[in-house]
Amino acid sequence: MMVGSIGRLRRNGIVFDRVPLVYCPVCRRFDVHPLVADAFDLLLDYAEADGARVVDVAELLRYDEAALRAAQPFWDDGDAEALVEGLIDQALDLLSAARALDDRLWRRELHDRLRRLLELRARIQAENRQADG
Repeated sequence: MMVGSIGRLRRNGIVFDRVPLVYCPVCRRFDVHPLVADAFDLLLDYAEADGARVVDVAELLRYDEAALRAAQPFWDDGDAEALVEGLIDQALDLLSAARALDDRLWRRELHDRLRRLLELRARIQAENRQADG
């Protein structure tokens, strides 16, 4: 499941700040949010033509953050532990569906996803304990 966020992206040697993104905390794949992908591609072309090195996307590209959030079931608001808990809950729900459908491949994929999410949650909790000190 992809998670929505606003972040920094480097493409073709150009740094783009405040970009609407989607990413997977399990496989670490990320891309520009689908609702702004076409506009971002145009912005990338203009930035390359202008020789820009850093671009603040929010200044040049109008986007509705509420619409971006509505398009993603999960949004990264900075609470990593709560985000991962939600992803674990969703994976468990999907695992129930995979079991009901007797889909072994999907179950294996979900077991792997759950394992990775549980490892990620353990790392986050350890980091939080260290920060609390």
